[in-house]
Amino acid sequence: MTDSFEAAPSPLLRIQLQQPCSVDGQPASHQSVWFLARLWLALLCREYGVEAGGLAQRFNRAADVRMLVSRCFADFSRWGIVVGWGSDNAIDPRLLPLRGRSRGPFWLTPPSAARLTFWLGETALDLAGVQSALGLAPSVGTAAITRHPLDEAMQRLDFWYHLALGKRDFLDGRLADDAGQGERKRSGALAHFGQAQDYAGDGFQQGLALLNAGMTWRRLGNLEQSVRSLQALERLSGQHGSPTLTAMTHLLYGWHAYATRDEATVRRELVNLQSNEETRNAVRYNPRVRCEFHNLNALLHKAEATHESRELAERRRHALIAVGDFSKALQAAFEADSLDAAQHVAANLGLVLWLFWKEGLLDPERHYDLLSIQQQAIRWIGMSEWICDRFGLGSNSIWNTIFLLRVVRGACWAGDSPELSAFRCQQPMPVATFLEAARPFHATFSHAKGFGSWPQLTALLLQEHDEGRVRYEPLQLANLLFEHLWFGLQSGEDGDGDATAVRLGRLLPELAGRDRQFFRSILAGLPLATQHLACTADMA
Repeated sequence: MTDSFEAAPSPLLRIQLQQPCSVDGQPASHQSVWFLARLWLALLCREYGVEAGGLAQRFNRAADVRMLVSRCFADFSRWGIVVGWGSDNAIDPRLLPLRGRSRGPFWLTPPSAARLTFWLGETALDLAGVQSALGLAPSVGTAAITRHPLDEAMQRLDFWYHLALGKRDFLDGRLADDAGQGERKRSGALAHFGQAQDYAGDGFQQGLALLNAGMTWRRLGNLEQSVRSLQALERLSGQHGSPTLTAMTHLLYGWHAYATRDEATVRRELVNLQSNEETRNAVRYNPRVRCEFHNLNALLHKAEATHESRELAERRRHALIAVGDFSKALQAAFEADSLDAAQHVAANLGLVLWLFWKEGLLDPERHYDLLSIQQQAIRWIGMSEWICDRFGLGSNSIWNTIFLLRVVRGACWAGDSPELSAFRCQQPMPVATFLEAARPFHATFSHAKGFGSWPQLTALLLQEHDEGRVRYEPLQLANLLFEHLWFGLQSGEDGDGDATAVRLGRLLPELAGRDRQFFRSILAGLPLATQHLACTADMA
């Protein structure tokens, strides 16, 4: 970066970090002053820049980062401070397009940095003083060094404290929480992982916090923010990376690609993971990495197996690989003592067991009958739900219930566009039979949770979403709406069936192309009038 962005020297600015904050004696926003000081630290400590995700987490404004950045830049402009954004900090910020500015990363030009003086009351602050005033670890932004073992043991524990709290919140399903005041205002996994980044003592700790933040953003369905965390992690990996963090980065990119049905990218990330000796050894010797690898590889082969245009023998080969990889992932999850990973794998295993058997991709000789496969699929998915319930994991999602509903109505098919009377002649598995099949995991499916009747269950889950007690992503909500529609029509308890069909149709354009195709195909199994309502809303 050159100094040509600001040719003429400008007077020094006195930045007051003690609240109420000020710049040259004029009142200033705390967010803008904190952001400016953080940019100054990043430049002096030779960091690449300040990530947008970290800024959002710092002020608990993850959903409104664009407005936050806009207000800060308006203040910078008024103070005559030049701040750039994007991946190339050699560009004159005056030439940068405003579109996409809020994505960051952000960087301060050296001439602007040279004008800044920071104060806490009447005390002028040096670099360490600014770090302390901002609540950052003294070593933030500095290159990793080999510390004396005693110094290592005597380090501040703030990083580990917030990393542990973030992991606990992640397991509890408290990914982001804007409610409350004081200490509670910074609760939730994202906030704690953001604070862990602030207190990171070296590049490895910074990378660990970024990886966990990226995983949390992915669980929230915000792939854009998750990718930004990974990009920041990649910039660290050259100096501070570890085989495990690098391997997990490949896997997380693979999960992003899977979420958008980009199977080519999933395959490429898995190949990259295996092409390097260090990351290949991470898969071999780290059970958590191995679990994620086999789980993602199984889902990739599941996608290949469900391509109806492929030869049947090829589909069966992919189905066998998928089931085998899910089994390996489950073993690795328990080896890693990760019950959270185990419950995700168990749910996937139950669903594919049912889907592949139904399609003739597993057990084509039919050594197992339909009821045996249904019951075993229910047990696997029930095990997933039971683990979450029994061990206090809040990360169990609506997917478990959606998978179960697919299985209990899985033997039903009245043909394309059936008459309503024929549709209602179908008999899904009764709740009592389901509860018996779910043993020994049946206790988690209580009447209080809606397991009194299938229409009652789907109505209760939709009500929780609509009243804001839980939040479903578009694909989850579309699946739940379809199940609510199906069971309401079949039972005759479909008082809101028309509205549900319209709501589902309006949601379909938000889904990936392959997911839209899936719903349009399964809608064909509903009565023609219901199909028409959904399709009309889809095209509106």
